[in-house]
Amino acid sequence: MKALKICAARFSLLSILFVLALEGSLKAQVTAGIAPENESISQSYPIPGSHLLWKQEQQVREYVAKHPEMFTQMKLAKPTSWNFTVGSQHAWYAVDFTTSQNYQVQSTCRAVGTNCYIFVEDSLWNTRVNQAAVDSVRVAFDLRTPANPSKGIYQMDVEAFGNPPDVDNDPRIIILILNIKDGWNGTGGYVAGYFYSFNETNQPQSN
Repeated sequence: MKALKICAARFSLLSILFVLALEGSLKAQVTAGIAPENESISQSYPIPGSHLLWKQEQQVREYVAKHPEMFTQMKLAKPTSWNFTVGSQHAWYAVDFTTSQNYQVQSTCRAVGTNCYIFVEDSLWNTRVNQAAVDSVRVAFDLRTPANPSKGIYQMDVEAFGNPPDVDNDPRIIILILNIKDGWNGTGGYVAGYFYSFNETNQPQSN
């Protein structure tokens, strides 16, 4: 079992993930996991899932190098923005880290911020993730964090790395909160979140 854990350390981890998303994304999407329930610091610890996808990331880089026209094609293929609203439903692809395969996650938009859409896996809603938790993520991303009460994660990352590219005609970052399939069995590391550049391509099973 896993349960959402919102705290300063949690936001620090999300900040790292958002840095990756804003620095290297074209259609930025961040997947945030939920921490193990009754987590013991001595037995469990969060790890960024992006590092576990290095082989897949290498394949993406090689594909992009061979197909630079992909970005123009993607821009032309989606002339309008997502325009999600609270209550919008969408099935996103996520990574099963136990099999290295993609699978679909049924989710619902639970908040629309100035700079983000926040989706939550439907099976978690009001069981391990509630509106207060979603609002905390939105406030941290858009407005302020425990480390900086005057700036949100988005503003800090843009100031450091510049504006994120945009090929889906929507300036907002998509954040998906789900129970990441990582094989966690009660001890050791669990995947706390990841950014996957495959979702920036126009290939099958890309978001």
